[in-house]
Amino acid sequence: MKFLVLSLPVLATLSLATWGLAVQGPGARKAPPAPQSLVLAAEVGEWTATVTAGGKEYPGTLLVEAGPGGNGIVSHLEAKFGPALFEGRGLEAWDPARGKYSALWIYSLSPQPLSAEGTWDEATKTRTLRMDVPPADGKPGKVEWHVTRVVSDDERQFQILGEAPSGERTEMLAIRYVRKR
Repeated sequence: MKFLVLSLPVLATLSLATWGLAVQGPGARKAPPAPQSLVLAAEVGEWTATVTAGGKEYPGTLLVEAGPGGNGIVSHLEAKFGPALFEGRGLEAWDPARGKYSALWIYSLSPQPLSAEGTWDEATKTRTLRMDVPPADGKPGKVEWHVTRVVSDDERQFQILGEAPSGERTEMLAIRYVRKR
C-alpha cells in the first residue's frame, strides 16, 4: 500500500510530462516570458532583510528564485521577531489575461493563503499590489497595499499599508532589502 501511495505522485508527474510532449511534440519550444516578467526577474537573488514593525527592527533573509521558464518568481522570507520565527512563501507573476501582476502568499501567522494583484509604475520604479484580506473572527475584511520600490539594483523598500474605511493608508510594516554579494 505504501508503494502505491508513494507512486501516485510520481505517476501523475510522468503522465503530465508525457502528455505535454505528445501535445507539443518533442522539439517544442516554450513560450518566452512576457516583457513584464523582467520587472520580477530583477528580484532574483539572496537579500538581507531589515523588518521594521511597531518601532522595532528585526533581522531576516529573503531568497527569490526564477519561476518555471522565467515566468514569475518564487520567494521565501524568514525573519526573527524576538524569539518567534516568521516564515512566508510567495509566488508572483505577470498575468497577461488580467493585464496585472498577481501574487499568492502563504505564511506562518495564518493558515489562510492571501492573493493580491496590481501594477508596475516605470516612472517611480514601484510595484503596488492590492490585497483584500478576508474577514477574521466576525470582523470585516480589510484592504492592504503591498508596495515595493526599487531604490537601486541592490536595494528595495517594501511596505504594507493598511487602508482605513476613509481611504487613508497607514504603514503597518516596512522591510529594507539589500542584495547579498
